[in-house]
Order: sequence, then structure tokens, then C-alpha cells
Amino acid sequence: MNKPFLLLTSLCLFFNSLSLLTKAEQVVISEIMYHPKDGGHEFVEIENLTSTPFDIALWRLSGGVDFEFPDFSTASPRNTFLKAFEKIVICDTDPGTFRAAYGLPSAVRVFGPWEGNLNNGGERVNLKDKNGINRCTVRYDNQGNWPVAADGGGHSLVLFDNNRAIDDYRLWKASSTINGTPGSSEPAAAEEPFANPEVDLSVGIPYIEYTDAWDFNDQNVNLGTSWKNSNYNYSHPGWTRANAANNRGGLYGFETSALPAPGLRTPLLDSSTNANHISYYFRKEFNFSGSTSGVRLTVDLINDDGCGFWLNGQWIGGVATSSNAGHTTTADRVVGNAEEELGVISIANPPLVNGKNVIAAAGRQTNNSSSDFIFGAKVSLSAPVAPSIVINEVLPANNDSGFIEFYNPTDETVDLSEWFISDRASNLTKKKIPGNVTIGSGELASIGYRESSLSVSATTTIYLTKPNGTTVANAISTQMPLDGRSLGRKPAGGGSWFLFTSPTRDLPNESSGGLGKNLKINEIHFSEE
Repeated sequence: MNKPFLLLTSLCLFFNSLSLLTKAEQVVISEIMYHPKDGGHEFVEIENLTSTPFDIALWRLSGGVDFEFPDFSTASPRNTFLKAFEKIVICDTDPGTFRAAYGLPSAVRVFGPWEGNLNNGGERVNLKDKNGINRCTVRYDNQGNWPVAADGGGHSLVLFDNNRAIDDYRLWKASSTINGTPGSSEPAAAEEPFANPEVDLSVGIPYIEYTDAWDFNDQNVNLGTSWKNSNYNYSHPGWTRANAANNRGGLYGFETSALPAPGLRTPLLDSSTNANHISYYFRKEFNFSGSTSGVRLTVDLINDDGCGFWLNGQWIGGVATSSNAGHTTTADRVVGNAEEELGVISIANPPLVNGKNVIAAAGRQTNNSSSDFIFGAKVSLSAPVAPSIVINEVLPANNDSGFIEFYNPTDETVDLSEWFISDRASNLTKKKIPGNVTIGSGELASIGYRESSLSVSATTTIYLTKPNGTTVANAISTQMPLDGRSLGRKPAGGGSWFLFTSPTRDLPNESSGGLGKNLKINEIHFSEE
């Protein structure tokens, strides 16, 4: 065999392998949408791969487009820093328009518009710092080995291996979702199992969460008995109201040991430095609408050492204390470290009223110099619910892609036009389901997320309420990723939930990736004619 040829081949293989071993950049171009579908927007995603923030003031993205990042400003000093492991987006339009079009949460920073356009035929894109030093560069193309799905098919180019220098087609693929995933990571699988997001209606709908802000009095003031009534006017000194700047919600207290989530958020006056300080007082308003018949109130508690509760001035129960305990009455137990206690109070037909309700709580110390005190409460209300329409799939988004899909497991056709949709337990009638939506037995129906007036936030919460405005048929509450994937049941109406890379509005929930794994070309017969 020709030795020079062998030598040349070996050198080619060596340099080819060497290109894959080239050290990766610290800040990379991680996604490129160069040829969106008609009406879509071009974008480039930048990612910090390190735990070190980068000052990106006056950095420049260049190529077919040109964008210079803002200079440092004392008014907004953090805006010019790329945070550790952060992804940011630069686009061809103003940030508000882009955010609405792609349904991005406020946590994802968007910059734009840039000048120019990304070339649909391919070009080099550079990211340079303010000194003109190239921080990252890649040449994409619409030919050769580059993914064709990114050339007008609605997919973006996604960097799937950031451990090497990115200027190599072998490290890029087409996004698994239409419109790409600006500001978030590419899903690992077409279908990803997800924890059941349904609110357990037998336990109740949370009207007060652990993180909610209460009015509180930690100043060792003897409030007597009037403070627990719904019409109390806060006539005693020492109150901090729920909307005060230093009131960040629960948990409340002081503690040096580890605590359950959400942890200590609002410090209280330390009784260990204030002799005879036994009691801490809390008040919280909430609204309830509908029939109070058959309602059950449940209280979950994180507390050290004891706590008693009143609803609209009437005693409903407590832990290690009693209804007649006074300002200096100590708790009947000693708690080492506070833990969550479920269902410490569960009372049927509580003294609940339509409209404003006030729940009051008195936390008690075990002695007048205790080294810790913790208070946090979750209050839920429930009523018997018969099997009914369920939320089957949801895609939270502020654009036309967002939707809420329903499934009818009953034997009858149901008209949803008088039903309600909401994201707040305190306002179940926030929005009447828009349009004329009728759903037959075993069938699916849906409404637009934007038309439902629901917020797109870190926690997706949806209540589906019957026409009486009080009976919740189904509810979900979860922190699902806002990356273009939908969350749904499989099969329809079932108890197993998945994240789907290909949302299937009004269709059975089956990702294209899941179907593709089961289909193969087994045999081909063709004629020479």
C-alpha cells in the first residue's frame, strides 16, 4: 500500500480527532434560530458555563447581525453581568414582543433588537468582549451535515455538547420542540415522567400557604381577647402588617437549626433576650365564596413550641395550648427542632362565612427565655366532590400556543360555557370559560391559555370550578418547566403525568419521539421501471 497515502490518512484522522478535543469556551453561543417559521423571530442564546459571573458591558454579537450590550450603569449595576450558569437571549425585535411570542418567564433576560438578519444560507456568528477579543464563534449552515429541520421548519440549532469548542457541526442538532427553547435547556426525552400535579381535593384547596404574609405582633404586648375577632382594629401597639417591607412571609421566628421548606423568611423578636416573652400573635384574612355546608377546614403546621387557632373569633383547635391560655401561659410541650405536622386541626363545618374571614393564631413558648420559636401554617378548605371533568393537558404561554385541555370521564355530555377557570383559590370565579365549549363523554376539549386570563409564572396553578362558583371539579398546582413542553396525562384522564416535547391539543397525548421509537422500515420493494 502507498505509504504516503497512509501517512496522509493518519494525519487527517489525527487532526479530526484533535478538533473534538479543543478546549471549550466559558461563554458560548448555545442556540441559534436563524430561519424561523413565517411570523417567527430570530434569536441567539448565550450561556455562561461557569460559576463565575461575567461583565458583558459593551460585548458585541456580530455576523449578519450586530448587537452591542449596554454599558455599565450605576442605576442598574447587575444588568451588565452574565450570572453563573445563566442563559440570555438576543433577538430581532424588542424584548416585550419576543417574550410574549415565545411565552418566556420574566426570569429569562432578553436583549434586542439587533440590526440586520441571520443569513438563511448560513454564516459565521461571533461574540466578542469590549476589547474585541473573540469569546465564542461558530459558523452554521443549511447544507452538508447541518440539520435541515432548522432551515425554515420551525426548529432551532441547539448545542448539545458544550464540553468542546463549539465551531463544529457534530456538536449541534435541531431542537426537539418547535420554536426552540430560548432561555432554557433542551428536554432530555420526548416524554418525561412528572410528579402528579393534582391538588388533593379530599385534603382541600390551600387558602393560606406557608409562604404567605400574616399580620403579626412580636412585641410582648398583652392583647387580651379582642385581637382574635374579625372586626379587630389593631388598636394595640406592636403590630407589623402583612404588606410591611420587612414582612416577607412565613416561616416566622428565630432559629439556628435547619428548618423545613420554605425556611425562616421573617425574623421575630428573640424571646431569649426579652424576659417573660411567651406569646406571639398572628392574623390573616382570606376570602371564601359559596356554600359553607359540608366544608372541612384543615391546618398543617410548622411550629416550635405550641400554637392555638381561632376562625372569626371562635376557637377551632391547637397544639400544646388551649382556648383559655393567657399571654404568659406556656406551651404544654417542648419541641427540639420544628417539623411539619399535617392535619393538626381538621374540623367539619367550621365557623366560615361568605366573604372576608379572619384566622388568628397565638404561638406559645415553653418558657420565657426559649432559644427558638417558629410559626408557619397552611390552611386548606375542602368539600365533597363527585367525579367530573378533569384538566388533561396544559401548556402555559402568553402566546397562541398556550392552552388548557379538558377530558370528560363521565357518561354525559357537559357544557363548559358556564364553568370557571382561575389561578387563585380566593377567586374561583376569576374567568368564565370563554366560548361555547361542549365536551362529550370520553372526549377532549380545550381553551387558550391567554384567553383564560391565567398568569404564566414559576408555579402553574389552575382551578376548574363548576357553574355554582364554589365547587372545584379539578385543580393542579406545580412548578413545571416553561420551556415549550406541555404537561399532561397519559392515557387521557389517567393518573400518570408526563412532560411532552410535542404538545397535543385536543388529541391523545403521545409525543412524536415516543411513536418514532416504535416504527421501523422493515422491508422495501421497488421496481426498476
